[in-house]
Formats: sequence, C-alpha cells, structure tokens
Amino acid sequence: MAYKLNPFTGLLDAKESISFQGKYTQPKWVVAWSSLQDWIDLHFWSIRPSLEIELDPNNYLREKWVVISNPKITTSITLGQNPESDIEKIEFFRWVIDDDNLIHDWTDEEYTDDGTDITEKQIYTVRITDEEEREWVNYEIYDFVYPIFYWVAAAWDITDWITEDDVKDLWKVHVFLSYNWTKTFYSSPDSERFIYLLPTSYWELSSIIDKNWYETIDDYNKSTITIKDMKDWNDVDYYYYELNNDTTQDDFKNTFKT
Repeated sequence: MAYKLNPFTGLLDAKESISFQGKYTQPKWVVAWSSLQDWIDLHFWSIRPSLEIELDPNNYLREKWVVISNPKITTSITLGQNPESDIEKIEFFRWVIDDDNLIHDWTDEEYTDDGTDITEKQIYTVRITDEEEREWVNYEIYDFVYPIFYWVAAAWDITDWITEDDVKDLWKVHVFLSYNWTKTFYSSPDSERFIYLLPTSYWELSSIIDKNWYETIDDYNKSTITIKDMKDWNDVDYYYYELNNDTTQDDFKNTFKT
C-alpha cells in the first residue's frame, strides 16, 4: 500500500501501490502535518526579531576621562512575522554577554544604569529572546581616546614639556577625537607653519599630501614631546610634526596619513 496526504484533513490516505509495466514500484511515504502550526511554519516561516540599541548620552568618541554618568540604554525591537515571536526576555549586559556582567533582565525595553560613572571603554550588550527561544544580540560602545591637535603658528611656539591646557590655549588650535588617523585639514597660514600632533600610541605618519597632491612629509621636522596633565592626569607622549619653513597660503589643504 502507498499513502498520500489529504490536504484538507492533514491525514495520510491509503492508496494502492502504483503498477508500472506490470511491476510494483516502491510506495512514496509522505509525512502528515501534525498540527496547523506545522503548516504555518512551513508556508509562513518566522523571521527572528531585529534589535537596535541607542545610548544616552550618545556614544560618540570622548576624550579619556570625560565622565559619562548613569547611561540609558534604549532598545528598538521589530518582531518577526510569526504570531508566536513575542518577546519573552530582554537582558542588558555590561561589556560582554556573561552572567557576571548581567545588569538587568526583564521585558523592559530600556534600562538606566544608575550609579555608574564611565571613564574608560565600555560595551553595553542587549540580548532578546522570543517565545520560540530564538535570540538576537546587538551592542553599542562608549570609547575614549587622546586628542589629535592641529594648527598653524610661528615656528617653535611649543616646548617639549607642556600641559594639555597650554596647547589648547594656543591660537588657532583645532582638537579632534577620532579612530580615523588619516585626516584632512584646511588652514590659511600667514608666514606661519603647519603643525600636527598625534599620540605615539598611534602609528607614525606615513604621508603628508598637500592640495596639489604632492608628497611633503620630508618637508616636516618630526620630534617627540610630552603633553602633561591630560584629563586622565597622565603624561602622554606625542609625535610632533612641524613644517620646516614659513609659508603663506589661502585655504590650504593638507592630508595627514598614518
């Protein structure tokens, strides 16, 4: 005997084996739907929930030891298509997913990490679990870096032992916080020199391209200076690049590449 599926009842109906050229063929076995849910799962498969996270204060880069207090983590959850994909649990973690780092779990879609001051790199991770025990994870990062300094000024207007506040008090100084160590700046020196400082924890510059696409790194004097009393109270070594001659330019472009 062979069997086929009755699409209306979801049951297997018996049918005689098929005869071909006087020989019986092996009957084909078909698995019946055990429930209406099986049929839904096959034809309208579930999509896992999607998860986005937003931090407040925003997680743009900050200078080392600029305090972030009581950060708030807000989730934005889009449920799957399957009616059974309601959220069962939302878990908030500091750093990575680990029971020791679990700071909150419930069905709240936001959480404020009260009593917490962040001054170093911190990762907040959220994991959601739906009623079908599927998981979705996402994370956001607070991070801190030492600044990059750039300005134009008269030659040798900085010593090899200067505080961060002294540098920031210099005329025309621009302060940048970035992971991207290739930077393009525009400036208009008037019988002045281009000056660029970056922490020695970064790579040294490999190239300095001017607005005419000429390589000019050999036209710079490079040394190492120490900037003391940074916001984290450390003394930090910097690469100090200074153009070796005065120049006058209007809206001049330089690209500094690591």
